Amino acid sequence: MRHQGTLSLLAAFALALAACQGNSPTEAGATVRISVNLQSTAAPSVLRASLSFDNQLLNTYQSATAAGDVTLTAAVRGVRPGRHTVTVAVLGQTSSPNEYLLGGSVFAGDRRIVVRNKTGRLATGESLTTPFDL
Repeated sequence: MRHQGTLSLLAAFALALAACQGNSPTEAGATVRISVNLQSTAAPSVLRASLSFDNQLLNTYQSATAAGDVTLTAAVRGVRPGRHTVTVAVLGQTSSPNEYLLGGSVFAGDRRIVVRNKTGRLATGESLTTPFDL
C-alpha cells in the first residue's frame, strides 16, 4: 500500500513537470510595473490619455479640466525578456495639435529601466511610443 501511494505521488510529479514543458515557473515571465509621465510643453491641454504596453490598453486618464502633467501607471504580469513598447495616446485635449514630452520608468523585480524620453507634436488621437528591453 505504501509503495502505491509513493508511485501515485511520483506520477503526479511527472505530470506536473510535463505540464511545464521544461519551463520553470520563473521563466513564465515577470510582473512589470510601468509609470510614465506625459507633459505638455506649453499650457495645460490634456483632457484624456491612455497607456498601452505592447499594443495592449492598460489604463486611461480622464479629467474635466486640462492638465499639463499626467502620470499613468499600470502593472503587467507574465512579461518575457525582450524588446517591448510603452505607448501613450492623447485622446482628448483643449486644442490640437500640442507639443508633449513622454518619459518614465519600468520596474521588473528590483530592476528599474528608464524609458527613453520622446517628444512630439500630437493631434488628438495620436501617440508617442518608446521601446525598452527587459
